[in-house]
Amino acid sequence: MLLEGILLPDDYVNLSRQIISTTGGLPLALEVIGSLVYRQNKASWYDVLDNLREIPHEKVQDKLKISYNALNHEQQQIFLDIACLFVDKDKTNALYMWKDCGFRPDHSIQVLVCMSLIKITDHNKFWMHDQLRDLGRKIVHGDTRPTDPRKQSRLWDPETADNIIGTKERKKHIEAICLWETRVYTSKEFSRLPNIRFLMLVGGNFSGDFENHFSELRYMTCTWVSREFLAINFHPSNLVVLKPSYSSITEEWAGWSQFKVAKKLKVLDISHCSNMTRTPNFSDYLSLERLNLEDCKKLTEVDGSLKKLKCLIYFNAHGCENLRELPKGIGGLHKLKYLYLGRCEKLRKLPKSFARVTSLVELDLSHTAITRLPDSIGNQNRFWKEVQLNRLEQLVEFDMYNSDLEGFSGLSNLKRLKRLTLHKCQNLTAIQGLGSLDSLEQLNIIICPKIGSLDDLSNLKKLQFLKISSCEVLQAVKGLDELETLTTLFFVNCRSLKSFLNVFNSKVLDECFLNITGCPNLEAESFGGTVSMYKERKVRGKRRKRNRGV
Repeated sequence: MLLEGILLPDDYVNLSRQIISTTGGLPLALEVIGSLVYRQNKASWYDVLDNLREIPHEKVQDKLKISYNALNHEQQQIFLDIACLFVDKDKTNALYMWKDCGFRPDHSIQVLVCMSLIKITDHNKFWMHDQLRDLGRKIVHGDTRPTDPRKQSRLWDPETADNIIGTKERKKHIEAICLWETRVYTSKEFSRLPNIRFLMLVGGNFSGDFENHFSELRYMTCTWVSREFLAINFHPSNLVVLKPSYSSITEEWAGWSQFKVAKKLKVLDISHCSNMTRTPNFSDYLSLERLNLEDCKKLTEVDGSLKKLKCLIYFNAHGCENLRELPKGIGGLHKLKYLYLGRCEKLRKLPKSFARVTSLVELDLSHTAITRLPDSIGNQNRFWKEVQLNRLEQLVEFDMYNSDLEGFSGLSNLKRLKRLTLHKCQNLTAIQGLGSLDSLEQLNIIICPKIGSLDDLSNLKKLQFLKISSCEVLQAVKGLDELETLTTLFFVNCRSLKSFLNVFNSKVLDECFLNITGCPNLEAESFGGTVSMYKERKVRGKRRKRNRGV
């Protein structure tokens, strides 16, 4: 018998049937309880079964709470934070808050995932079943009837939160609050919330003297903020995440001076600030690891103090369509791993110092006006009309869209590169070093009409996916016969292509999917199916030729 996809020993079969019966066969309850008893001894199974039997069938949440009760205090607090604050939110920023609160969130999240209490989506967001979310919120509500929000640790409902913040008593239990009213909140109101560590403000503002009010604040998001900042002595000295995104603030915003004391700040997200033309000075945020400027449409300049952010790992300026250049000091960011400059349509070049950025893992230059990179990346002393990649050994993904680049070199040094996409590179004529990308798993060459030949690909032993489309002068693809890992091959509108694979003398698996469309110089101008089916088609073609006496 199976539980959680694992074949159970015979002496556990009866126990599993009893657990299924006591949960009423509900899929969510089975998944959660199954994860709880997974790899536990028989005594633990009996304990869980006894607990389930004490709970009526209709009380599903109480059954689910058995798994919650099995968590330690830290894991419970993170579970409740996710249920109340972070469902469908990116997990990265929350990790910074938890770590600064003394938690070990990486391990705790792994436990929650293994117990099927949460999931992490492909977009790195927290996901939680509605019933588990409601369970968490019910736990926060507590057992008082009627519930007393003043005694809750987290207030996620904006209407309730706005009512509670106006009451006069001290509310020491509240750690997180979400406010959505477009009004001014006073320092007096927040003085009654001494333990706030998470604050969400949408459309509101602050007024008054906030000295010593936010000593516990770690995470602050304030969207739709006005240009004015009415508070004084705001000073959240322990803040690690600040998100004044989707706001009308500029580099002159008075709030910047209030946040200078946030020396521990790790995340600054000022994305979608439509009036910002220049970033603020970053000199006070030397611990910053993540900087997000995405879709600041009017941004033309990044302050030169960027060079001081020696801890910066992530820099996102995607969609800053008026950004013309990056500070020269970007070359000093030796920890930078993720750089996103896609849709920076007026960005024509990168500083020469970019050659010193050697720790990149992901780089997006799509839909930019860049035609050449500093050749110093390739240890030269002048500019080439080629992309030089010799010093980006850590790169695992490289995508180039709508580029005027004329060539690539230095690819052979990218020993960790797993995905390479070249799309609408109209002037690209060569991809030197392509055949040396030992780790490459996915290769897309699309609408590159001037590429006439490719390196021999026989050494790409990890290649799984290959798509070549609208490369009109490409005549042959060599080396595919040696690739046992291939699962998918696409050849579309390659009108000059004459050869690519000898299916009768090839290591490519019969199960590999092959699609040929619009390739008139191949025997099969159009085909869709497995390599095995393609072989059979060719055999039938040979038979027909023999029968006709050809």
